Amino acid sequence: EWWRYALNDIWRLPAQRTPILRGVNVERNFREALGRLSKKERRRVKYYRPFTRDGLQEVRLSGYYAPAETDGERQLHRSALLGLSDSLCRRAEVGGTGSGRGSGSEREVRGLALFDP
Repeated sequence: EWWRYALNDIWRLPAQRTPILRGVNVERNFREALGRLSKKERRRVKYYRPFTRDGLQEVRLSGYYAPAETDGERQLHRSALLGLSDSLCRRAEVGGTGSGRGSGSEREVRGLALFDP
């Protein structure tokens, strides 16, 4: 609900619903939280506005999830993540946009440290 409120406000969309959480009006809390966002944070959110549909009246967010055949297979998920990080490291080294190196068992990809115990 917070992100819906924040995006509608920052992007100055016409539909402004009063945010209600568990039956309580939380607009005051949300307004205070919006006031604490830095200019840099607001600028980052505004960056995405041009990528939305023309004539957007309000932000509607929905979460989706589904079980996967590999749920619970931690080693498989770990291997996939490490394979992706290796691929990103190689691309960063070739393109010169990141070091792809870390100290010991730590590797860094575009500012994110990935650990391989």
